[in-house]
Amino acid sequence: MPFETVFRGMSAILLRSLVVGLVAVSGFVPAAWGWGNTGHLVVAQIAYDRLTPSTRAEADRLIRVLAGSDPRLADFVTASVWMDEVRHSGLKTFDSWHYINLPINAEGLESVAPAKTPNVVWAIDQSARTLASPEATDFDKAFVLRVLLHTVGDIHQPLHTVGRFTAALPNGDRGGNDFLLGVEATPNLHWLWDDTVGFYPKVDPSADWQPVVSRITRELAATIPQPAASEVTWYEGAAADWAREGFRLAQEVVYDGISEGGRPSEEYRKRAHGEIARRLVLAGNRLAAVLEATLGAGPPAEPLPVVVPEPPSSAAADPSR
Repeated sequence: MPFETVFRGMSAILLRSLVVGLVAVSGFVPAAWGWGNTGHLVVAQIAYDRLTPSTRAEADRLIRVLAGSDPRLADFVTASVWMDEVRHSGLKTFDSWHYINLPINAEGLESVAPAKTPNVVWAIDQSARTLASPEATDFDKAFVLRVLLHTVGDIHQPLHTVGRFTAALPNGDRGGNDFLLGVEATPNLHWLWDDTVGFYPKVDPSADWQPVVSRITRELAATIPQPAASEVTWYEGAAADWAREGFRLAQEVVYDGISEGGRPSEEYRKRAHGEIARRLVLAGNRLAAVLEATLGAGPPAEPLPVVVPEPPSSAAADPSR
């Protein structure tokens, strides 16, 4: 489905009025800051630190195009939560852009629902193409830059890439949202992982977030092993491969060692924390690579450390379904 199918059917003036008007509403509602912000800010900060000066300057310029619509999210890093804030304001048009439900058929059901489009793979691909297009306006690029800042982070959270199908949940668990836990503070598995399994503190992007995010990025840079450059390169089909990574990680780590209605053990939390740290670093480096390939003149220098999980021997699901 081409990007133009979603937007270009409307006039440019109508599109500007729709997005800017709805985002402006978010500036007057109570902030919905909570779980998920920390991870997105960390990913964006890692990416920003990786950008070459020319690409960083162009990204900053495009961020300013929509900055007036919500002054709380007026810089590169805080704009990474813009997609969630728009959703909190009541705009549901882009909900499916945050995830893809690659089916995990946990109990061998006769049939399970395939992944639908638009989804997060589609959103990343189309946004990158628009950002690189010489025909795209500044408004177009400003919008899709904010989409990329968020969705590249989302796709590296494994539960944004899968739906687990069982006899009890024949329509899937919606990326762990219906995989309920016996923990009041984190009622479901998706929430647990969005909350970085409780290892990183919650931050408010409209307040003093920089010290916390800076500390986390320094810790990650000091503790995560160095990757191969090929693991962070942007190429046609990269987003689909990222989704497959998440699918494998969900099978091997996220759903392993935890039961519905149960509580995550200390061993589970420790293992999850290690994977989450690697995913945050990987997402930040890949976001930088996307922006260098679309706004800049090539890849940045050496990426921050990360290790990509080895794929299992069995074939992964196809994100195009």
